[in-house]
Amino acid sequence: MIKLSKVLFNSTTKTRVFSFGSGLNGKLGHGLGESKIIKPKEITGKFNCAISNITSGTTYSLFSGYNTNRDIVELYGCGDNRDGQLIIGNGKEPLLEDIRQLQSDSISPDKGTISNRAVKQLISGTYHNICLMSDGQTLLWGTSNSGQLGSPDYQRVYFNPYNNSLLNDLGISKYSCGTTFTLALNSAEGKLYSFGSASFNELGNDNLFNERVPKPIDNSLISSEKIVDIASGFFHSLALTENGRVLTWGRNQEGQCQPVPERIGKGSYTSIDYLDSQTIDSIHKRNDRIVQLAAGSLNSYLLTEQGLVYSIGTNEYGQLGIGKDKQLNSGRLHQVNLPIKVTKLFSKFKSVICTDGHRFFGWGNNFDHQLSLETRSICYEPVELFNINSLFTDSNCEINDISISLSHTLLLMNVHNDLPAKK
Repeated sequence: MIKLSKVLFNSTTKTRVFSFGSGLNGKLGHGLGESKIIKPKEITGKFNCAISNITSGTTYSLFSGYNTNRDIVELYGCGDNRDGQLIIGNGKEPLLEDIRQLQSDSISPDKGTISNRAVKQLISGTYHNICLMSDGQTLLWGTSNSGQLGSPDYQRVYFNPYNNSLLNDLGISKYSCGTTFTLALNSAEGKLYSFGSASFNELGNDNLFNERVPKPIDNSLISSEKIVDIASGFFHSLALTENGRVLTWGRNQEGQCQPVPERIGKGSYTSIDYLDSQTIDSIHKRNDRIVQLAAGSLNSYLLTEQGLVYSIGTNEYGQLGIGKDKQLNSGRLHQVNLPIKVTKLFSKFKSVICTDGHRFFGWGNNFDHQLSLETRSICYEPVELFNINSLFTDSNCEINDISISLSHTLLLMNVHNDLPAKK
């Protein structure tokens, strides 16, 4: 029998994990003694395996990797655990002051529940988490008060990860998490499912009824298109269709989905509709296409194949990246002026980081140094992130992932030992 580790993991590639921003509650992985880190600091000596996935909720951090010696998945976490975000303690350990390995009945190496498989996706909402395995198994845990874990049985918190067999049966290959809702995509068929809260039409069904069990989104625009990518903010979502259109729905008070009607009040939301068709058409006419969707708390972002970034939504913390005083067109996309051809875009909460693989730029909220900038500030336009650049100058390394939370950031780097050093 060929071990999974032989197939999935390259022995010449290693990973390094860095963190920066607010260290409150130990969520940076360096203990309670590190209350603030400006320059990215590597997390060392805390993991028994190479880390392959990172994610951050509002006040906590999660990591996963594959122990090639034991052929098992290992999960680690630190920070706030009051709502079962970090599994350990069954509600009796509200805080993990430093990184600890996470174990329960659902993720027990001794019982073989996580052996001979790898983590395909690890993702967090505000206080709930999803771990998608390479064999299609999906584990969900944390808060479940609105049905965001997809369990038919009401339970405010799931401390022990819930194995949602229905999601496995549906062939789900990608998830996105909002504050209290979840989207699930079957990429092979292009079908989209939703479950959780519906206060702002987050589920796309044009009603305000929460759904505890994953169901296909009841909308003709969704059902008639093959969906290839998804992203979710706090209370809104985006879906990229196979023909390059973007569908959006949910909370719209900040114009993150559609133009906002005059005198709109609190609680504004929209039905599923196409996002800014005029700008999308102009992208296609340049022989360009959208390759990635991203979302902040109250914003949406598009990345094109030619490396252009577009933003929409609120600019309260500079999230649009277009300047402070520029005239805003509510519900319309704005092109972000960047000196690089962007290949990867990372966004969550109120901050954005993008890169061409060598240089990194960011904008939005830096009050807790979540952009690794020395001065606490709001960045209304892209600023080069030299502290992050410095990580990628002398090593054979590339960015794997960046997870930006409310007040801290995690960075995962791949290091290729068989390549010549960068000059």
